[in-house]
Amino acid sequence: IGLTTAGFSIVNGVLVRALPFEDPDRLYVLQSMDSTRDPFSQVSMGNWVDWKEQSRTIESTALYRTFRSPIVVQGTAVRAWTTYATGDFFRMMRPPMVTGRGFNEAEVQDGEGVAVASEGFWRSVLGARALPISITVDGNPVAVIGVVEGGHAHPRETDLWAPQRYRASTGMLRNSINFSAIARLAPGVSEVEAERDLSRIANEIRAKEPLGLYSWGVGLSPLKDEVIGDA
Repeated sequence: IGLTTAGFSIVNGVLVRALPFEDPDRLYVLQSMDSTRDPFSQVSMGNWVDWKEQSRTIESTALYRTFRSPIVVQGTAVRAWTTYATGDFFRMMRPPMVTGRGFNEAEVQDGEGVAVASEGFWRSVLGARALPISITVDGNPVAVIGVVEGGHAHPRETDLWAPQRYRASTGMLRNSINFSAIARLAPGVSEVEAERDLSRIANEIRAKEPLGLYSWGVGLSPLKDEVIGDA
């Protein structure tokens, strides 16, 4: 009975239930393509900016990357899994919040010192104190302005989300493949339509900048497939 219960819990939680986000079937991972048209999950900031600004099929999109970062809370130093995300991340993912809110694009691009915590980190490290909570992340003072409800974090291991500013990049900087990217498709748009639209933009980038090695198209993969992996 114990083994059966454990097996069902895993299958139900990982394979059967939808992602814990609003309209999860519209969430897709964006992928770069090299000259062999083989997609891979990392993208450059330069290419992504053009996808974001020129796409006709994406409602919102965000870049992110995750590191173990030094955090100081009331004089105590800890290391936490920190996801640095562009400003549309919370508008796109729409996770339920225990308290507060996610940061927005204007705050990120203006360099505001804000962050969002996972519920587990808020309770265990931040003492479930009232917001805003002043901490430092990588030596920079920030105010925690929101708490994501447990079980709704992406990436799953994230303790803290911090802002990632973006800028348009050109030339060889397009070949600096450092980020993951997710997009929420516009209502009624299919995966095929979005891939065709984004690949059109990639082809225009390559025509203007032939040294861009990763602009041979854009692949899309359902976020659920990426989260489940080979489970």
